[in-house]
Amino acid sequence: MSTDHRFSSRRITEQPLPAYKDHEKFKAEPARLIKPLIECLEEIHQAGQSHGAVTPCRIHISPAGEINLDFFRACAGATDSTETFTYYPEGLGDSLETCQRRDAQALGAVLHLIIIGHPPATPQRGRQKLAENPCASGWPATFIEMVDRLLAVDGHAVLPPLLEVAMSLEEGLESASEPPAAIVAEAPRVEAPTVEIAPRPADVVRTVPSIRLPNGMVGRVFDADIAPAFVGALENPGRIEMAGEIPAGLAFKDDRLTGTPELAGEFDIAFRLEAEQCTVSLTINPDPRSLWKNTPSDQSGEFWKPDADSSFLADAPLTVLGASQRGRSHAHVGSFRDDDMSMAWYPADSWTSLTVADGAGSAKYSRRGSMIACETMKTRFGEYFASGENPLSKLLADPAVDTGAAVRNELYQLFGQTALEARKAIDAQAAAVNATLRDFHTTLVTALLHPLPDGRWFVATFSIGDGAAAVVAVPGGDPCLLTRPDGGEYAGQTVFLTMTEALATGEAIMGRIRMAIIPGFEALILVTDGISDPRFESEAALADPAAWALLWNELRMETQSATTREAAAAAILKWMDFHSAGHHDDRTLIVATPSSILSTP
Repeated sequence: MSTDHRFSSRRITEQPLPAYKDHEKFKAEPARLIKPLIECLEEIHQAGQSHGAVTPCRIHISPAGEINLDFFRACAGATDSTETFTYYPEGLGDSLETCQRRDAQALGAVLHLIIIGHPPATPQRGRQKLAENPCASGWPATFIEMVDRLLAVDGHAVLPPLLEVAMSLEEGLESASEPPAAIVAEAPRVEAPTVEIAPRPADVVRTVPSIRLPNGMVGRVFDADIAPAFVGALENPGRIEMAGEIPAGLAFKDDRLTGTPELAGEFDIAFRLEAEQCTVSLTINPDPRSLWKNTPSDQSGEFWKPDADSSFLADAPLTVLGASQRGRSHAHVGSFRDDDMSMAWYPADSWTSLTVADGAGSAKYSRRGSMIACETMKTRFGEYFASGENPLSKLLADPAVDTGAAVRNELYQLFGQTALEARKAIDAQAAAVNATLRDFHTTLVTALLHPLPDGRWFVATFSIGDGAAAVVAVPGGDPCLLTRPDGGEYAGQTVFLTMTEALATGEAIMGRIRMAIIPGFEALILVTDGISDPRFESEAALADPAAWALLWNELRMETQSATTREAAAAAILKWMDFHSAGHHDDRTLIVATPSSILSTP
């Protein structure tokens, strides 16, 4: 590919780019304009992709005063921006990590331009500090510090917290002549009371310039040694004493300021050192979780469904519980839950089916696509297992049954036909609303579970896209993962049920099937990537039985006080609200266990 279209840092510096004219717009409404930009790039990186062309040239504000995110994320020449986020398929670098780091540094240059009206000088990028630039004094200090970090080598790591801080930017900034605004509007600047100090004989009390401590965070343990901060600032620090109030939740003892802050804001804390007085500045950042809004989705919207759902099977011999929770990124802006789930028990031959689906966040009607996929699997399996005369039950009734060709071929027919029917149902829905299959993109993970006459269990799964299924605590320590990572042509790209290639050949369908006959198990768990991503840090962790056992133990602890299956499902839904920095996607989980996890039957 020709490099003529790449935007180099030199071009950003030397040419009058379109974003210059929008400087005042960003300064007037930073929260509304900057947050979506950071959120969009974080979404791209969470998907395991890179943008490749983060420049002011890509950041346009529409006549309605909104950032054109479709233009920012679109491929070069692409007709559908939902297929991939990458502007250049290979990104800018030799690895995905390098590409994403370059994205973050480029974003830092763009934010530098937004804040003070021009990007950093190329030779000094990474060393030129915004925090030292008077033109940035009207912006919150923490935000400025994070932008400086973006321009440094560790910029990629700061994206998630930068997004959280950007959410707290006030709708208007103070003028450049004013001191930096507090991060949270409701947390006012707290001044320590004035303390009268007796002067030294034949001398005047000296006031030492303010010293800044490391930032703290509401709800997180803070511990700072005050004494080293005065080294070099005072001739003889001597004994340090408090000379005023300190932020709520903190205490001062033996030259250390410790505790758990209760209030966000910027604080000036007065200390007395012999006959000298010094003010120590401390910034307490808000708890990131407190910055997230929970805006209900529009119930009048097309294909609306509840923002959260919990479910259970009332009469099945297995305890089967499920929950699906809209992600924080959706809740913050009031958009819809894209995940879905279904579960069923077919009593004729005691088969259990479990399905979870994750609608693509970039697809307009993915919430409906995931629902159709889950319901079609449940309905089609119900028709197949309506009686014990189905071919699969007959094959498994043989005491000598194994996972050979006959069973595999029958699963191929059952899973393949059911998945094709689900896609046809989605296609029909798309035609009814004059949309395309791409508008309904969804992944799919489905599992079938059946007890064998000799006490063993048969389990089979079929999966398209991300998400995972695993059996926990299999006797003998057999491998537990029942799905495999399923990506597209580029790193991090997801395959969807609604893509032609997902079911294009017999080999493609057969490759998505996993099955096993196991002597026993404690739980079968299905999750979408909103849970697998934060709980399993790598593919190795995803395949580790111990990691799944930890997840299972958490679920057991969360439901141990429940006395009904309904209450246990509600407890799992509540558990899903756990905070994990940078992971704000929808979360869906189904668990089936042969032993009751309730405190009473």
